[in-house]
Amino acid sequence: MNAKATKVFKAIRHYKGWCVCADEELAIGRVVRGKCSGLSERLFRVEEDLHDVNLDGLRLYRTTAMTTEGVEILNASRYCEGWYIAAATELAIGATVVAESFGKPEQTFTIKKLGQVTENGVLMYRATPVKAARSAR
Repeated sequence: MNAKATKVFKAIRHYKGWCVCADEELAIGRVVRGKCSGLSERLFRVEEDLHDVNLDGLRLYRTTAMTTEGVEILNASRYCEGWYIAAATELAIGATVVAESFGKPEQTFTIKKLGQVTENGVLMYRATPVKAARSAR
């Protein structure tokens, strides 16, 4: 983790996933702090230079959202048949992952089975939310 990172970059949802906008060159693999309006500040790992600029003239970098412990935050989607988790790499059945659904806070899920592979190679896993343990009264 880059605990010394003090600059906070603007984070946006992009059709390629999470991106940060930067007025400087960011190295692939670098961990930066980012903030998206309406969401709390979080860590992002730079994955790819999109070789594109936004309307403010800032460079766009595709990133992976991460928890403060360095765990990747995956994307969750709710469909009529249940929750799906999107992943670029294979996930173990029974694994516990952290994911977020747009506009909702991070949640923990258990992977149940591979549902489908999209035409662009994204693995869509059926998953169930992990219920929080209730505290004893």
